[in-house]
Amino acid sequence: MFNLMSAVLVGGLAVLAFVGGVQAKPKESYAAQLSKWRAEQTQALTRPEGFLSVAGLDWLQDGESTVGSDASSAVRLSASAVPTRLGILNRVGGLITLKVEPGVSVHVTTDAGGTKEVVGSRTMLPITLRSDSTRVSVGKVSFMIITRGSRVGVRVFDTSCRGYREFKGLKWYAANPRFVVEAKFVPYSPPKMVDITNVIGDKTPVPIVGYVEFTLDGKVCRLDAQGAGDGLFLNFKDLTSGKTTYPAGRFLDTPGPVDGKVLIDFNKATNPPCAFTAFATCPLPPAGNTLEVAVPAGEKTHHPVHE
Repeated sequence: MFNLMSAVLVGGLAVLAFVGGVQAKPKESYAAQLSKWRAEQTQALTRPEGFLSVAGLDWLQDGESTVGSDASSAVRLSASAVPTRLGILNRVGGLITLKVEPGVSVHVTTDAGGTKEVVGSRTMLPITLRSDSTRVSVGKVSFMIITRGSRVGVRVFDTSCRGYREFKGLKWYAANPRFVVEAKFVPYSPPKMVDITNVIGDKTPVPIVGYVEFTLDGKVCRLDAQGAGDGLFLNFKDLTSGKTTYPAGRFLDTPGPVDGKVLIDFNKATNPPCAFTAFATCPLPPAGNTLEVAVPAGEKTHHPVHE
């Protein structure tokens, strides 16, 4: 029988997997695995269009909105290699198009991941911008459309912004096997719909697929879980929130349930994007997802330059 819970050895922080009652060869130490995983989190955050480089968010009204570096632009981009007038965005409900100014060159990244150069002309048809997908870039600046509830906005990325330039690294608690816990998973059948509020006040109905239950510091804890691919997503607060960890809570992905059990590694709890920029729209934890215990594990709080 498959035993979900790996044996975490405190002395060397080594992880040994047990399958069918037979001990497998020792794998890379847990501390080394965790260090590598945390380095990957930093790489994702510091890529050109990671959340450290988010430098603006403008909500669009129906109709036309100018975009460019001019102070009068409805969507203002930084002056870093950006034309005074890049083009005109047009919103008709949820459909957003961009008409590039004649002679202005931009690069458009499509849904499939391909990038093409587009030079504006008077006869050029408008470009359709798909929400949370199509990106338009010029120099070090890029932008994309996002949809949050009934709102449609333009998210701007700029690697010359202070948050990106002055980043000094993420802060983590030391790896602690005490916060690797085996939890019982109880599914909701069918999944229950819960209105999740984000940091800007929008409510979005989200399916909660079940809850996980575990014991920590002698207390029985329970967290509602969303589905995330083959695994689960936990959005939670605990008694460290607002002290040593981010006030709004933290995110944690887990593997999928096996025989009704889930392995939860709080050493991999991370800050939401809104910890790094004032222009994120992070979901807050569902009602009831505040643990009455301290979880000094995972990522510590981060103070971005706008605070």
